[in-house]
Amino acid sequence: MNNLLKAAWFCLVAGATAGCDPGAKPGVFARREAPLEIRGYSLGMSERAVLQHGTNSCYTPPGKLDADRICSVSTNVAAQPALMFFYFYGGTLGKLALTILPDHGHLSEVNRIFAEEFETKYGKPSADNSLSVIWSRGGGAIAINRGDERTMTVNLVSDAYESEKTRRAKAAGRGIEI
Repeated sequence: MNNLLKAAWFCLVAGATAGCDPGAKPGVFARREAPLEIRGYSLGMSERAVLQHGTNSCYTPPGKLDADRICSVSTNVAAQPALMFFYFYGGTLGKLALTILPDHGHLSEVNRIFAEEFETKYGKPSADNSLSVIWSRGGGAIAINRGDERTMTVNLVSDAYESEKTRRAKAAGRGIEI
């Protein structure tokens, strides 16, 4: 797939607005100082703003350690079935998980395109190993977890989310395993 088609495909599929500058040369992403986002969702969005995007199913998790509320929605990425999970603390999006369940052995291609385009948009990853690729950026991180060869999850996580989850685990007396 040439760079022009790949760039257009990513902007369409990932729903990206930052980094997909129509004024830039064809096939070239303009790097912008925009918040990390996936499909137009960014960390810190209000629950109301997230839920205005479409039909979601929400619940309050027992113990409330992971979030006050978790919402999910079925979606697709490049015609591949996917699920999105939104984790809210106090009505604010602290974590987003996009899990792609590719058909027909497309996992490696979807994985490669996401990794390449995030690198174009956010620079070199801060960590890259056989299981995940991570970009750290201004109070948040984006991680592609390569999963079990059947799924791929792209996580968007704020530092505040990790801190609050740890605080709640300690407050519940469960401690943190190291």
